[in-house]
Amino acid sequence: MPPKKLTFDTLMEIADDTQCRQCLRHLDGSSPEIAKKITKCLEKRVRFVDRKAVADDLYSDLRSLDVEELRAHSGRMRDGYVDVYEKAYEMFHELVEPGIYEMKRLQELSLFEEAREYCMGIMQGIADFNSCGSEFLDWITDVPEDVISETFDTWKEGDKSSPDEQAEVETLCQVLIRQ
Repeated sequence: MPPKKLTFDTLMEIADDTQCRQCLRHLDGSSPEIAKKITKCLEKRVRFVDRKAVADDLYSDLRSLDVEELRAHSGRMRDGYVDVYEKAYEMFHELVEPGIYEMKRLQELSLFEEAREYCMGIMQGIADFNSCGSEFLDWITDVPEDVISETFDTWKEGDKSSPDEQAEVETLCQVLIRQ
């Protein structure tokens, strides 16, 4: 029986990041015209940061925090005692950290406008979660406001934008903390 032909969509589903990058590099070297198309396509996707999408994704992730999971992974454990408040903070922070990492990565790439949008999206997502009434918030009372402030401080450390743009982000930070 001859091997089954895989469709492009199927291959995209099973290929990992490294394999996709190898294919792009191979195609990039095949002709200057294809290289320009690949560069243009990647530039559109890499440079565009949708603040609302960042906020919505983070909010959705934070809404998935489960009090029952918190209780199952805190308190008296076989290895000792895990403080429920520390575990709640850890669970919350595990969901926020990838966004902060991405924001810093954008700054390292000198994509300051994109990093600013990412920062504002992270802060908005946390603020939206903080006002949603989740039972999980009972275990992290002041944490969302603190993390909004920390996110702003982290962004500002690596930022190179104008004072007006920095003021815009700082104003949003203050408004979100007061909500």
